[in-house]
Order: sequence, then structure tokens, then C-alpha cells
Amino acid sequence: MKKIINLAKKDLVNAFRDKLLVYMIVAPIIMAILIILFVPSLDSPKLRFAVDNSVPHSFIMELEKYGTIESFNSFSKLEQRVLMSDDVPGIIYHDGGFEVILQGNEEDYLKALPGMIIENASQSEPIMPIEIQSLDVNRSIVRNVIEISILVIIIIMGGAIMGMMIVEDKESKAIKSLAVSPLTTGAYLFEKAAASVIYSLISSFVVAFIMWRFAFNAVNLLVVIIPFCLFGVAVGFLIGIFANNQNSSIVFIKTLSSVVLAISIASVYIPRKLEWMLYVFPNFWAFKVLKIVFIDKGSNYFNSFLIAIITNVLLVSALTIYAQKRFKLR
Repeated sequence: MKKIINLAKKDLVNAFRDKLLVYMIVAPIIMAILIILFVPSLDSPKLRFAVDNSVPHSFIMELEKYGTIESFNSFSKLEQRVLMSDDVPGIIYHDGGFEVILQGNEEDYLKALPGMIIENASQSEPIMPIEIQSLDVNRSIVRNVIEISILVIIIIMGGAIMGMMIVEDKESKAIKSLAVSPLTTGAYLFEKAAASVIYSLISSFVVAFIMWRFAFNAVNLLVVIIPFCLFGVAVGFLIGIFANNQNSSIVFIKTLSSVVLAISIASVYIPRKLEWMLYVFPNFWAFKVLKIVFIDKGSNYFNSFLIAIITNVLLVSALTIYAQKRFKLR
């Protein structure tokens, strides 16, 4: 244990000496701050309306004087449009009156604006009752996806830092000196994995506080990011095993990060009937847990959590066995 602690101290000192590693440590925090400053603009209102086939054509022509019209042939498609990231109100005609469909997270003035426009657009007709409906969506899905992606990047960076530490040990021949020490390959990899998980957990909580202040459940966050922490360890092992120098490790990081983020974001927008195409990717199940909790605002994530744990444990175990054969410490 003392040998592992000393190795961890050495890695910590080396990490803060390397400018690239320092950047990788602080970059996600900077990104979280930028989200706070700029992403709220995603919720800015735009004069655009969604209507279904119940709305009279004559009224649509009048409504076009006030903004852009998007027409849909069914209420379900109109509802899907309203639920998108930008604030586009839906208008339907029902029981002799107009109804405005909103997400529910709009500013007060934007909630009142469609009703005022409808009244003006229908001045030539008798005043009709207007009903405001809310779909009870608390925030823009785009902002939610971006915030969860930041958590994913943080955890990947934890694994990437671990992988670059292994590569540095390989480049400096330090790993060969460890081969004649009492340290076993298992202990060496455990120290790297533990460092990755600790960094990921601490950084995740720091960034979560920056993005959400006190509006998040710390215990819930701890539980749902565990599968991705395991995946982060797998990423670190992949980089450490197959990259031979810092340049090649950077290529691995860019490639793996791009693939992981692409799969994660695709899992949000891909139709449910096509999700099976992503089942083979361990990070899909880890992200699915985050998606259920932070995007869908659900709590029934046990099955996905269990699959994510099993798949990522198997992946880490397989890479550990392979690393033990490659490094051959003891």
C-alpha cells in the first residue's frame, strides 16, 4: 500500500508539471463556466409558431404577418416540435377556440405573447377563448445534453490523464524500473485506476456545483456516474496500452472522445426502435443512466445501471488482463 501511495504522489507531482495535463484538468471546469455565461441564450424567444391541421387556413395567413409558421398534420408532431430546444409555441383550434401549447419553461412575457398575437390576428372574428397548456418541461433539452456532455468529458479526461501517465512511464523507462520493484502489475494498474476515478468524482462534483449550484442530489450524482467512471478507466487503459508516446496518446484521446460523445449524443436523438444499434457500446449504457436521470428526469434506471456496470467491469477486466501481459511487472 505504501508503494501505491508513493506512486500516486509521484503521478500528482508530474501531472502539475506537465502543461498539457494541467490544461486537461482545468478545461472541463472552464467549459462549465462558459455554459453558465453563454448557453442560456439557447432559451431566447423567437417569433415562430407551430400549427396543426386544425387551424383554419385563413387564420394561418393572418398569423404569418407576425412570424414564421411551421405546419404539422397531427397534434403529436406539433407537440414534438414544441418540445424542441427553441421556444416555439404551438397553436391548435379546438371546440371553437384556440389553444396555445407551451413547454412551460418559457419566460412570463413569452407565455402571454402568443395569446396577444392570436387576439390581434383574429380581430375580424368574434373574440375566442384562449387556453394555455404547459407540457411541464423545466429546461431546454439542448442545455441538458451539453451539461451532461461536460460530465462525460470530465470522466473521459480522468481516464485520459491516467493513460498519459502510463505512456509517460513507458517513455521514461520508469515502468521497467518498476519491474524490479515489489510492485505488481495489478497494484500499478489499481493506482492508476483509483487516481482516474478520484479525479473524475471530484471534478464531476465541482462542475455540477458550477452548473446547478445546490439544485442537484449529491448521492444520486455519485451513483449514476459510477458506470462512466469505470468506462473512463477503460479509456485510460486503452491509451496506456496502445499509445507509445505523447503525440500518439493525444490522437487516441481525440479519437476516443469524439466517438464517445457522438454515441452519447446520438443516444438522445435516435428513435427508440433503433437504439439496439448502440447496445454493443459500453458507454451507451453508462450515458443512458445519465440521460434517464438528468434529461428525462426519471428514476427507473436500475436495469440500464446494472447493464452499464456489468459491461464496463468486463471491459476493464479484459484490458487489465491484457495490460498485465504487456507490462510484465510481476
